[in-house]
Amino acid sequence: MQIILFENDRVNALYPITLTRPGFDILCGGTTLFDLVKLEFPKANITWLVRDYLAKVIQQKHGRSVIKADKKVLFLDASLAPSAAEARALEARIKSGKNFILNNKGRLAAVFIDYQNEIKKLKQADVERWLSKQKVKNLAARWPRFEHLWEIITLNNQLLRSNLELLYKPGVSKGRDASLAKHVLFDASAGPIVIGDNVEIAPFVNLAGPLYIGHNCKIREFSVIKAACLGPFCKVGGEVEGSIIQGYSNKQHYGVLAHSYVGDWVNLGGGTTVSDLKNTYGHVKMAGQDSGELFLGSVIGDYSKTAINTAIFTGKIIGVNSALFGFVTRDAPSFTNYLGQLGENVEFSLDQAIKVQKIVLARRNLKQTGADVELLKNVFKMTQMERNKAGVKKGKLTFNK
Repeated sequence: MQIILFENDRVNALYPITLTRPGFDILCGGTTLFDLVKLEFPKANITWLVRDYLAKVIQQKHGRSVIKADKKVLFLDASLAPSAAEARALEARIKSGKNFILNNKGRLAAVFIDYQNEIKKLKQADVERWLSKQKVKNLAARWPRFEHLWEIITLNNQLLRSNLELLYKPGVSKGRDASLAKHVLFDASAGPIVIGDNVEIAPFVNLAGPLYIGHNCKIREFSVIKAACLGPFCKVGGEVEGSIIQGYSNKQHYGVLAHSYVGDWVNLGGGTTVSDLKNTYGHVKMAGQDSGELFLGSVIGDYSKTAINTAIFTGKIIGVNSALFGFVTRDAPSFTNYLGQLGENVEFSLDQAIKVQKIVLARRNLKQTGADVELLKNVFKMTQMERNKAGVKKGKLTFNK
């Protein structure tokens, strides 16, 4: 069987997260949609249809995308949340061999059809329209999808326990060569705790499930981590609750990260704290919309960084490759040095971003590639209007005297 993960035409609703990745690479519930599909359909050939500027960096991560002629083809919307229960229900339905379309609230979730030669010619911008014309049985689906930024955080909290219960054993699962110091407290009463390969956990750490700690993470002394999802190669300390840290990111020091999303290659300086509750106990707004959530922190895009003692207010969106200082009371556009009350917000230059990218990759023994650089260049260009609208100036970073 051929499986094609396709991006729909509403991918920009998930910016800045989807500025640097397709929806199927968003970590949520202890996995990504790509990894879940790979796990549940091990014999299938998995390919994708994504925006052109992402193609090289996705190929760098997952290999070449080659659509092969096969008897059956399964199309999956890349913005579907990685639900193990829904993936297994889909697998059971496919075994009947009958063609179908799964619709969720009037939108395509999955399409299972016979192979057609036209499929090899499909482009990302056309695939949803082409699929909607297929004359096969329509079925209602309950598979949740990411439609708003905050839903990545809320769906993680909804799916984490059930996914870990289906994909791992009960209690505490320890990966190969994981190193656990003495005096680590595990509480799996609310859900499993999964510890990946080569994880290092220092003494006097409190871990409460449901909790997923990806491969090669390092958990610092006196950390408290609850109901969270940590991607690979993260260094984490302080307090983390109900949050996602995508991968290769650092939050090593004291400070609170609650009900938030942190992208790849982010560094949160010591004392950085993200607020997730308003003083009025009202619903938190994000991107000007009522999230309906009482507890909601922030979304922080890839390559962004915070200075020591940065305080980020509820519901704030931090773009790609921004640097934050002081009190963050407004959204920060991509490629912005955000000073707030400390000075004028100025652009984080593309040249400097490329230099820093090379340095942080080398720190993890990775070499900067042409695809990495091109991604930054494309996102910088795409977000220029956002910076202009926010009044971000070009110039030297200068603090008020």
